Amino acid sequence: MAKIALLIGVSKYEPGLTPLPAATKDVEAMRQVLENPEIGGFDEVKVLVNPPRQEMEEAIEMLFDDRQKDDLLLLFFSGHGIKDEEGNLYFATHNTRKNLLQSTTVSAKVVHQVMKNSRSKREVVILDCCFSGAFGKELSAKGDGFVDIKNQLGGEGRAVLTSSSSTQYSFELQGADTSTYTRYIVEGLKTGAADRDEDGSISVDELHEYAKSKVQEATPGMKPEIYAVKEGYKIQLAKAPIDDPNLKYRREVEYWVRDGEIDNLGRITLDNQKKRLVLTPDEAATIEADVLKPYQDYKENLQEYQKAFLQTIKGKFRVSDKTRAELKRLQQVLGLRDEDTAKIEDSHKRKLNLGNQFIGILSLGIISFAVAWYIKPDKECLPCKLPPIKITNQFAQVHNVPKGKFKYGGSTSWSFIYPTLESEIKKTHPQFDINIRKEFVKGSGIGIEKLIDGELDFALLSRDVSSLEKDKAGKKYFSLKAIPVVKSGVAVAVNPKLEINSLTKDQVSEIFSGKINNWRQAGNPADIPIKLYERGNNFISMNEFRKSLGIIAFDDKNINYVNTTNEGLQEITKEPGGIFVGPISDIVPQCGVKTLPIINKGKTFYPYQQQNFVSPAECGPGKRNKVNIEAIYSGEYPLPVDFYVVVKENGQEQQQAGEAYANLLQTEQGKNMIRQLQETGGL
Repeated sequence: MAKIALLIGVSKYEPGLTPLPAATKDVEAMRQVLENPEIGGFDEVKVLVNPPRQEMEEAIEMLFDDRQKDDLLLLFFSGHGIKDEEGNLYFATHNTRKNLLQSTTVSAKVVHQVMKNSRSKREVVILDCCFSGAFGKELSAKGDGFVDIKNQLGGEGRAVLTSSSSTQYSFELQGADTSTYTRYIVEGLKTGAADRDEDGSISVDELHEYAKSKVQEATPGMKPEIYAVKEGYKIQLAKAPIDDPNLKYRREVEYWVRDGEIDNLGRITLDNQKKRLVLTPDEAATIEADVLKPYQDYKENLQEYQKAFLQTIKGKFRVSDKTRAELKRLQQVLGLRDEDTAKIEDSHKRKLNLGNQFIGILSLGIISFAVAWYIKPDKECLPCKLPPIKITNQFAQVHNVPKGKFKYGGSTSWSFIYPTLESEIKKTHPQFDINIRKEFVKGSGIGIEKLIDGELDFALLSRDVSSLEKDKAGKKYFSLKAIPVVKSGVAVAVNPKLEINSLTKDQVSEIFSGKINNWRQAGNPADIPIKLYERGNNFISMNEFRKSLGIIAFDDKNINYVNTTNEGLQEITKEPGGIFVGPISDIVPQCGVKTLPIINKGKTFYPYQQQNFVSPAECGPGKRNKVNIEAIYSGEYPLPVDFYVVVKENGQEQQQAGEAYANLLQTEQGKNMIRQLQETGGL
């Protein structure tokens, strides 16, 4: 099996096409990560810079010619994409002229044909170009018009990644080292951050998801796309480190960043994590700067638009159609959404209204003062002190909450959270008529399935969205965005009579991988076979749990599957050697089972509040164990889980509703409410 790449960057063009200085830097950055034996490990990487048409076409044909089925072939192109009147795509070369497309460009049809003729079934194409031609003063857009990428370049055993959809702008900031998209493709590979499932390798779909999320943090109006069939999503591109302290810290920073900020709790957690990972202040600061960079770019783009908007309208209420079209063009080039620019424009309108109101009030005040002068009392009253306005992060401060009825459902782990939240949110935003579909609160998988099918407007999950689910959504022409909103954990429950009072994280891993199959091996004095119970309808969540324990493969013939958490807990109360794992807030308050502390790296972590511990014999109504929230939110608990709000990215009201719900949960009011509910769980 060979790994071969062809990297093409075209920065210089004939008159009529804007130069793209970053294109050549793109290919150099890609070359470095692909040739690195610890990252890409490619056997051969060929670089073409500003090639003429024939040289470029020959190199592409040679890349795919005379290959074996298992060879991995990667074609990367950074430059202009051009389309003809029929929507056919062409890749611009150094000598391209728009009036001579056939003879001065490389046609996508040619590329598609040579890929189709190749014996390789692992082909990857990465295009940092798009197909809309609008070139701003400081930003160079690449391309001009709609193109059907899937049909022109797609195929079985192949994945095509593009920097934006075929109706959007892809751009480079003049003077930048690399284009926006390539920057995050390289970052995901170089740092290992694109390894979403933390299995030590980066697949095509993982790289796409990482780059897409970063691009949209910086330029939310851009939407990188992936076009793949079947196994094309799972082509393994590169290696990622498993226990690298820099990568661990980066992931922790990613978790705590919200809208480009790190709150006090996040800062405390990161400072502790930095010490634990033995990182220098400079190393930690560099990682944080990398993670925060796209948010800073986004803020700069907002400021750029605001500056241009204010200079253009010059205090006017109304904007001409011509000016509106020009502002829209700038918005697209900056990668901003309609809601981003609407906030800026609405703020300006409010200021103008306030200014007019102030003039009216001032005029009235002058008249009133003149009248009051003649009827002035002997003594003036002392000025009254108004109480200071206390600003808190409340539900009422969340904007862009849509009006209408919206349905949601999903993970049973949310069952004790959503009723209270729904009630409180409706009190503040009565127009936001959210309604849980209880018949669809049967697991994360059911929630995603119903979201994709259109029966839900957004979903609540206790795990991230899988690649297969993303693929299903893509076939319906929208993408899924999982927004982490709640930190939680997994608890381990056993029969209360079992003489085991704790387990190490390694022991939990060995139990669920089948290496330990008798409780005597874990320290129990009696010979009791272990009987494992898992949620059968929560397959992907359990897979993530196993991965967190480092379990790569296991024999599932010894697993006993149950439908609900309650059913699993009931089984282990009857089975002396029973063990069940589930959401910490569902298990800790239960009376009939023993919840085990987990030992990791010599330190014991209690899932319950140790100072208020209630034994199974004492447990009952009004007297139950509470979840150790501090261990969860400090990041120290060794079996962590995130809860997500999953949004359907379709540009419609469903997306706005899901994002609004997530924003409400991330206010201080929402966070405090959730933590109180997590502490006591469903009981």
